[in-house]
Amino acid sequence: PVTGMAVKLMSATSPGDLGGPQSPTDKPTRTPNKMKNGKELDFSQDSNGAAFESTVVTDKMLPTTKQQNISRFLPRPHVLDLRSLAVFRIGFGILQLSDIYGRLSAGKYDLAWYISYPPERSYYDPDMPSQLFEGPLGKTVFFQRGSIPQEICFFVVYAILLILLTIGYKGRWVMPLVWLFTNGLISKGDAGSWGSDQLAQELVVWMVLLPLSEEWSVDAWIRRKHNVPSKYTNHQVKSVACLGLVLLINMMYLGCTLERTYHAYGWDELHESDWLWPDFPLVHYAANGSGTYNNWLTKIVRETAVLNQFMTFSGFIIEILMPPLCLLFNQRYSHLFAINLMALHFGIGLVIAIPHFAAMGVLIHTIWVPTHVWNKLLGESSECNEGCAVSEKTDNTNTNCECTSTEVGTTQAPKTTLMKRTISFGMSSTWFLIQCFFLFLLFCTFMNSNNFLLEYVQAPANFAYKYFLMTNSWGMWSPGAVRISPYTVILGGREREDGRYDVYDLWEFLKSGKEVKFKGFTEEYLADSTYLYPSTRWEKALGDDWEEYLMSSEYNISKNLMKAWCIFINEDLEKMGRPSMDAIEIRVHLRPIGTPESGNRYPPVEFAQEGVETYFCFEDNGEEEEQAEYEEDEEDEDDEDEDDTNQEEEGEEPGSDEL
Repeated sequence: PVTGMAVKLMSATSPGDLGGPQSPTDKPTRTPNKMKNGKELDFSQDSNGAAFESTVVTDKMLPTTKQQNISRFLPRPHVLDLRSLAVFRIGFGILQLSDIYGRLSAGKYDLAWYISYPPERSYYDPDMPSQLFEGPLGKTVFFQRGSIPQEICFFVVYAILLILLTIGYKGRWVMPLVWLFTNGLISKGDAGSWGSDQLAQELVVWMVLLPLSEEWSVDAWIRRKHNVPSKYTNHQVKSVACLGLVLLINMMYLGCTLERTYHAYGWDELHESDWLWPDFPLVHYAANGSGTYNNWLTKIVRETAVLNQFMTFSGFIIEILMPPLCLLFNQRYSHLFAINLMALHFGIGLVIAIPHFAAMGVLIHTIWVPTHVWNKLLGESSECNEGCAVSEKTDNTNTNCECTSTEVGTTQAPKTTLMKRTISFGMSSTWFLIQCFFLFLLFCTFMNSNNFLLEYVQAPANFAYKYFLMTNSWGMWSPGAVRISPYTVILGGREREDGRYDVYDLWEFLKSGKEVKFKGFTEEYLADSTYLYPSTRWEKALGDDWEEYLMSSEYNISKNLMKAWCIFINEDLEKMGRPSMDAIEIRVHLRPIGTPESGNRYPPVEFAQEGVETYFCFEDNGEEEEQAEYEEDEEDEDDEDEDDTNQEEEGEEPGSDEL
């Protein structure tokens, strides 16, 4: 019958019926319709003149008005706009490129965090491997610290991959390599890592599974240049990977909420949380800590108790309600709820010196911008009706859309063998199952990190971490804010003829190249951590995490750090023609934060604690000599002022001290 129909079609007199050029008013050749499985069939021909079987839409096949209204409000978390994913791709690439610069802005001082050889220029012991990744790749050069040339090549290659990701070239091949290098970077230099680094590790898993280069990319430009149509219409992608990315963001906020409340205090002790009633003190302690900016907004937040409480309460509510609302109203009103989350993270970045964390928090919510908003902003019309999503691409000219309304008498796309080889979302069975597998691991890691059904989910969760570094464990500012501000400085000592030492602030030397004498932890000195530390990564590693990296048995990098700085500082001083430093000292100053009722950022200095450790650069035996252990500073301000007065009377400048 098909052959006979083809002969009948070829006997037509219209040029368009023979597969030649058709006028805009020409329609496919049709013969009297027949019925098959209760549907009216139409025998037409495609652009090449070949006959095919398609379905004519009739009144009985259209959804009712009630069905359309219900469909309009159904959640669609598995659908994302390709342009939103493109913005996310571009932003992620730029953010990680800026992070590379931030990690290496101090040159050899920063590179020492990522190398093991030569050992005298590294902050780690040579035999101390990276413990982040335990899978098969964990012992490779991608995850273990190596020599200086090796790590420089690592950063160069990673930067090239990020540039290719940003411009969207060969996305399907580049993204797996970005996953490898992103995890490798965090594994090599885990010191100074924020929660945003862990979030980046989770995000790159789903970025591998998503079509990030379909819009606003070199790949898209090449496709259009060769007249190859996209397999997505209406700029939408519907897949399990979209659902996984959406759920990951929701699980992150839910996990943080649980850590701050139920996991830390239980239902009976919830009032003890810094996030909840009656005091809402979290923002007060966070804004008065060491890692904050000294700008007008921070000063207002510090001085206004009511504002602190409102910001704590509103931040808690936003993180609880907005992500689920984005999920439920995805592709409709999700962007309105996402604006609140973006504003929250933007405000955090204005007060607290965690730029990578704040920027990542803003970036992840760009995925919520729905199709109709992009179409309105760009003046585009949908290829499918509003509320429709692409089901699958069937050939180079026809697209099957799942719509809530269709014009009567139109012809749907032909059924081809491609449709028979897909089971859902227009993707191959293998790709669909791979995405479902990672979605299963996502649920298992979340349940495991929150101690739910451990006997069932612990094994797959361990597998997810071992091979893909998926943890889904969140706890930013959990269970509450730190009530002690740690300040760590690295000082250099130059011996004078009288045997005493002039003490210089090497943080300032690293930032400006100037030798500035250290005059103690004055209130002005402690006012702004951006003045104190050369970068926010240093503030995180030796400020917030000073105890872990300077004192714990796992790291204990203090001696190696001072030894390396002896080499680095004296190399720079020699180039400048200045005398070398004779000793390097690490000094930690711990200052309790005043309560919200006190009205003061810090109590008097006598409540502070201070510890010192010193390395002499030119010891004859080549060994380090430890000085004072970390102990409580029992000298009050009067004694310190008296010492400075005595130094001035003796003709010495304040800041001269014995190491």
